[in-house]
Amino acid sequence: MPVDILLCEGVDRSPDVRVLNKLLGGLCTVEPSGSKHRMDDQILVRRRVSPASVVMGLRDPDFDRAWTAPSDVPETWRKDTGGGPGIPLGWRWSRKEIENYLIDPAVVMPALGVRAPPPSDYQQILDRAADRLSAYTAARVALTRHRIHWRPLPNRWGRPRGSDRYPFPDNLRRKECRKRIRSLVRRYTAPARLDPAVVLREFTAQYQQHRPSTGLWRIHFLHTYGGKDLLLQMENDLQSFGFNNFAEFRERILLGIRDSSEDIAFWLPEWNALKNEIQTYIPR
Repeated sequence: MPVDILLCEGVDRSPDVRVLNKLLGGLCTVEPSGSKHRMDDQILVRRRVSPASVVMGLRDPDFDRAWTAPSDVPETWRKDTGGGPGIPLGWRWSRKEIENYLIDPAVVMPALGVRAPPPSDYQQILDRAADRLSAYTAARVALTRHRIHWRPLPNRWGRPRGSDRYPFPDNLRRKECRKRIRSLVRRYTAPARLDPAVVLREFTAQYQQHRPSTGLWRIHFLHTYGGKDLLLQMENDLQSFGFNNFAEFRERILLGIRDSSEDIAFWLPEWNALKNEIQTYIPR
């Protein structure tokens, strides 16, 4: 039997909800659950409250997962029960977040139509944004793998909660990233003092995977880099095509998706795969 209710990240009218309502319209009810944290509990509670309904979830992947070759299918998401395959909860996107899909040329071109930048120019915008983010993303991964989170710290690496705008460091180059890593690690005291050299070695190793143009993570940046990071780095270039800022660009893509007469499932293989999963899911 198909899925009846699909919980997703975000709030009412968030990009996740808007895309999924278009993609899955008429197949199931899409409901926002807020943060991905505790979504598993929400799913299990909804199942107990509505035992006749098939309730599943869709969430972003974790930022610090190990490298796996990108796929064009959503990943199975299960709750670990300490033995066996675990409890099926739904799926994870294979890309970092919804913006990673919204900036894909395969979505941008049909969504914007005559307002879309020339495809070759747009690809150059994407590539420049990814190259600017190479060292920064490597630093972010290195820090996260040591459970160091930058958001609450006063130097404001990362983005404030509830905000789309990332206050990036003034300089995103490797030397500045190394300096920032030292500063962040020195402030980190729990559960025990960490040697900055440990994280810097991790950063050096990670950078090989993010090196502009050639690193594996960089080559697959639409899967591996933060979509909002990329959008903000694209902002100045997008202004040359008549978009005031990245938020306007994203909104126009969302409106184009909403108003499209096409089945948007065919725009991206993963969207089509998710739609098929929802239609054909068999509870076990």
